[in-house]
Amino acid sequence: MLKRKDIPSLIIFGAVFPLLIALTAVVIWNYFDRSEDRIILYLAGGLLAGLLIDLRYLKKWVTNRYRLSMTFIGFVFIVYNVMAYGFFMGFPVFNVFLAIMAGWYMGNRLSSDSSNLKDQKRIINKTTLFVGAIMIVICTFSAYLALREESIGQQIQGMLGLHFEVTSPMVIGIIVVGGLALITAQICCIRFTIHQRLKINART
Repeated sequence: MLKRKDIPSLIIFGAVFPLLIALTAVVIWNYFDRSEDRIILYLAGGLLAGLLIDLRYLKKWVTNRYRLSMTFIGFVFIVYNVMAYGFFMGFPVFNVFLAIMAGWYMGNRLSSDSSNLKDQKRIINKTTLFVGAIMIVICTFSAYLALREESIGQQIQGMLGLHFEVTSPMVIGIIVVGGLALITAQICCIRFTIHQRLKINART
């Protein structure tokens, strides 16, 4: 029987496939159909397919959440990053919060495992590298989209209420500095959260 402490995992794992398949169905509708009368059918079909997957596997995922393969966990992390990036309209700052969630999970996972200190450090380093690589991809894609916009300088000027022209070199500087800041924040957040969870769990 699932307990109250299982609720966060239930929500996180349970939402992955319904949202992913529903969004995929909407993308298929957008490319191949575009009939407004049928979009609800695509959306409902995707949600139903995802819920059927949950019905079959969700309890197992939640019960064994700290023993699931890292490939599956990485897949879940990527799915949520893509969704967060799209939901916030390509503004990747909010993706950093997913690193905190990942750090919370990995800290609990390492605490439930009997790995020695050397193995823990290796896993933490690999996790940090993976999470940092995801943010690099996100920032690179954001930079590509921004540099394609001819009016990006004017958009930044209007958004920040600046009284001077934002030139192309300034835009590139903002992209580079902002990207490095986000990557650094991502790495720091996940490492800090993992170590904090390990300390807290060691005292309980």
